[in-house]
Amino acid sequence: MKKIACIMFTALAFCAVLTAAETRERERDESKWSSMTYYTVPIYKIYQTRDAYVVVYGKNRVGAGTTTIPKNWTKGNSENPRKLKFRSVSGQLQPFMTVVKKDGEFARVILNVPPDTNVKFWGIANANRVTDTDKDTLEELEL
Repeated sequence: MKKIACIMFTALAFCAVLTAAETRERERDESKWSSMTYYTVPIYKIYQTRDAYVVVYGKNRVGAGTTTIPKNWTKGNSENPRKLKFRSVSGQLQPFMTVVKKDGEFARVILNVPPDTNVKFWGIANANRVTDTDKDTLEELEL
């Protein structure tokens, strides 16, 4: 009986050593890490003007903030990629905005919104009151 218990204990210890050797943490190669980061905020409403979109977004579930996004950001070329992209959402998914940064600098903004502009989500703003329609980068959003 003692021999069986001794053999079982030895086998269990051997399996534990093999398992520990296989599950050790691999070294992390930081050169493979991406410099891209992003954050997402809910969108409550988008107002359109001839030159820009005024986006009303949620701030950390308390309050709302606004930002202006020029419409010419949808155009781009090989030297200057576009800074504004649209994705359509439908069903239960609520509209949201994703801000993408590369090396801590603004890269692009993605508006995930309903494609039909005839819904209550879309509105029209007074063009005389909208400023920053020709800016080059998105300011840091207040979250």
